Amino acid sequence: MKPIKRIIIRTLLLCTAFVCIFLNGIHARENRILDSLLQVLKQHPADDSAKTVLYRRIFREYLYQNETAKANQYLYAALNLAEKLPQKTLLANLCERIGITYHGKGDYLNALHYYDRVIDLGTRIGDQDLIAGIYLNKTDIYQNVSDYASAIDAAEHSLKLYAALKNEGGMAACYNNLSLTYIALKDFRNAHYYATKALPVFEKEGAVSRGVASIKELLGSILLQA
Repeated sequence: MKPIKRIIIRTLLLCTAFVCIFLNGIHARENRILDSLLQVLKQHPADDSAKTVLYRRIFREYLYQNETAKANQYLYAALNLAEKLPQKTLLANLCERIGITYHGKGDYLNALHYYDRVIDLGTRIGDQDLIAGIYLNKTDIYQNVSDYASAIDAAEHSLKLYAALKNEGGMAACYNNLSLTYIALKDFRNAHYYATKALPVFEKEGAVSRGVASIKELLGSILLQA
């Protein structure tokens, strides 16, 4: 075997070994976290808000290990317990976290289902800030599946709520999302309009803040594409 070929093969084998070690390390860490959570759950007999958090975290760990049946077992346990507890804010926050978990995993159908539950619960308990944040999350999902009409509608819902709450940071996030949606539609005039509305809000964080950098990069992209 030629020396160069032998080196290439050895390099590939070494890379494969490192990848296997890395993945095994992640898997071992996940198992340790899950084992710890299950142990804490055994030692927590009370049916209280802390137990719903434990159920939800165990659900998340199983879901990310693709053990759907076990994940659902703890998901339903968390929801059933939260529904029995008197404070409905707990149930709303639980559904929000479940929705975010599905959102992060790319399971948009389930994420939207739980986001809609949060909107319903948030309406009943009068938590406008929670509802505004959920509509903002829905904007991201609709952008990812190229449903731009729904993305604009969700962002405008969120913007209206944040404006009523005088939450400038939330409004800036809506402007940013609207700009991204209009870029995807190649409507650069509206994209530029919303990006420039977001910029002054982010500048309050400082001239070299992450928000300013993100919006200026967005503005540069809009001008180049236009």
